[in-house]
Amino acid sequence: MEIREVDVSTYKSYLKSTSHVFNSVEFTELNSDKCDQVFYLLFKSEKVCCGISVGIRNGNVLSPFSAPFGGFEAIQPDVYVKQLIEATQLLQSWTIQKGFHSLKITLPPTIYGNDWISKQVAAFSETRLDVECIDINYHINTFQSTGQYQDSLRRNARKNLNRALASDLFFEKVSSERYEMVYEIIANNRAQRVFPLRLSFEQIQQTIQVVNASFFLVSHLQTPIASALVFEVSPTIHQVVYWGDLLEFSQFKPMNFLSFKLFDYFSVQGIHLLDIGPSTEHGKLNIGLGDFKESIGCKLSEKYTFCKKFN
Repeated sequence: MEIREVDVSTYKSYLKSTSHVFNSVEFTELNSDKCDQVFYLLFKSEKVCCGISVGIRNGNVLSPFSAPFGGFEAIQPDVYVKQLIEATQLLQSWTIQKGFHSLKITLPPTIYGNDWISKQVAAFSETRLDVECIDINYHINTFQSTGQYQDSLRRNARKNLNRALASDLFFEKVSSERYEMVYEIIANNRAQRVFPLRLSFEQIQQTIQVVNASFFLVSHLQTPIASALVFEVSPTIHQVVYWGDLLEFSQFKPMNFLSFKLFDYFSVQGIHLLDIGPSTEHGKLNIGLGDFKESIGCKLSEKYTFCKKFN
């Protein structure tokens, strides 16, 4: 097997589709200014079997360099673990030959990839990449019935949902003229809770040019009190990128209402899973956040970050 550096158009000609949107050429190019340099790499034995895009930041090789996760992409439908082992060995050798300091790859949560993520985990372990951390990710199965979903709620969450359903709340998907309102509610919530908000509204506007997105509002008597931004990450999985409520309206339990209505909306759309995101950052657990996500019916999966230092 050999590794080839190629230009963006060549890489795109091989990569007809991706397992998730963050590995797409369009997303990578949009965010290319967030690293020092982007490389597109193909791995070929008899045929080109797989590829990876990496960003270089401060001499470190990163996949992703500006997204929740990255990893290899299969180009042939039947890539074996043996081939991924060879590709990973070549990627490490390439990193050393270029004089870079380290290699870091964060894989999608295990719900995203059936065999493909497991194959990458096996290849990384075999080639002695270290597990830097394991983040805990949460998702809601939107391919279940409404009754099944409500049964999965914790007792207190069911109580809060019933209160919300009796509080004259209104849920809607909004059009572009109200996108900024969605963002402002989220920004207000993050400021009140002293949580970071990494994307500006302008950056979100740019991102939704290459990622399909939906914006949602919850209102009480026509006053917007909660909102959510959701990306289409794969054909069957959508991801809640940001959501939040205005704390002065918390007595109406808008987040319980919002999570239930998002389940209902995407269930009708035929989406299988709603990715609610992690409750950890670099492996450090936010217990309160995790408890809330479990209470609203979320299930758990792992998200692996592998790394190796070379000098």
